[in-house]
Amino acid sequence: MTWQGSGEAGQGGDPAGDATRAERGEAAQDAPPAAGPLPAAPPPPPGLPPAAPAPGPFAPPPAPYGSVPGGYGAAPGGYGPTGIPGAPVAWAPPATAYGATGLEVPGAIGLRFAGVLHRLLAYWLDAILVGIVVGITAGIAGAAAGSGTTAALITVVITIGAEFLYFVGLWTSAGRATLGMQVMKLQIGSAADGRTLSIGQAVIRWAALGLPFQALYNLPGAAALAGLAGLWALVLLITTAVSPTRQGLHDRFAGSAIVQPVGAQTPATACLVLLILLIVLPLIAVFALILLGGQMSTILSDIGSSV
Repeated sequence: MTWQGSGEAGQGGDPAGDATRAERGEAAQDAPPAAGPLPAAPPPPPGLPPAAPAPGPFAPPPAPYGSVPGGYGAAPGGYGPTGIPGAPVAWAPPATAYGATGLEVPGAIGLRFAGVLHRLLAYWLDAILVGIVVGITAGIAGAAAGSGTTAALITVVITIGAEFLYFVGLWTSAGRATLGMQVMKLQIGSAADGRTLSIGQAVIRWAALGLPFQALYNLPGAAALAGLAGLWALVLLITTAVSPTRQGLHDRFAGSAIVQPVGAQTPATACLVLLILLIVLPLIAVFALILLGGQMSTILSDIGSSV
């Protein structure tokens, strides 16, 4: 039998069996060892988080924690967009999809970006207040100076100083609003985080509004400058109206934004009617003078004779 014969031959020193066993041993030595399991990756050092698995070939990188889809976020503690993709935010979005008007401030429920009409009316009220103060002060100083050129220079200096103190001072105050803005329930702040404007931001916005250059109208030969300032005011009005956050170029330069409470009750209608009357009545008076023309002397003489 083969199995028994092989055993006997191995024990008895059969040369053929020894050769067969030798060939088998050599073949066993030449065969590579069977592959075992790969060693496990070493654990991370103490205190460090485990390494994240590699993303798939088409997987987008994970967004920063708390970022708003599309990169429209706001900084913690305030309101308004940062314009930085993936900017972190620290608040929940409004309960509705930014309200019915589309002007609601992201991250600040109950506030909306102020409309153009309320801002125009507030600026008009501020211009009247500043104009009254400047007119009285400049009139007194001009009367003391006497000379026409000197009086004009004094008026320019007083106007620039009064507008700077009024607008920059009230924008950076605790109330964050001029008197006209308070009437219209407006407040101004940094567009990045809603904080009070810094002095630098307020000065940039004051200059970008063209307020320093409006004071130069009092100088002789400033008609061309007045035309350029009027064109710049139109540019600011258009860029404010078309901006989704109602930020004109002056607000973008300064990084500022103006907001008001949603549904705030303001005397906008009354102020608008008063503004129209103040514009229309002088035009009616001028038109009446043109129509009367040469009849004015006759009318005045009749009034004098009747008296």
